[in-house]
Amino acid sequence: MSNVIQFPKAKPKVHILKFKCPAVLKMTKEADNDITMEIERVSPSEGIGTAWVPAVNETEAKQKLHKLIQVKEWIT
Repeated sequence: MSNVIQFPKAKPKVHILKFKCPAVLKMTKEADNDITMEIERVSPSEGIGTAWVPAVNETEAKQKLHKLIQVKEWIT
């Protein structure tokens, strides 16, 4: 028999994402969603926000935020 080594799964960490979004938002929140965000309206049609998203990597964090709200553009 051979020895099988199981690597531990990557632990989620909090990613800070900055983004542009519409001034009026529609949110789709799920029960186990623990995203925190702050949005500031900069014009009648646009807002700039910051979100703290727990995820394994940044791509997964962006996908989680996209499921929650509409993101127009990512700010780097």
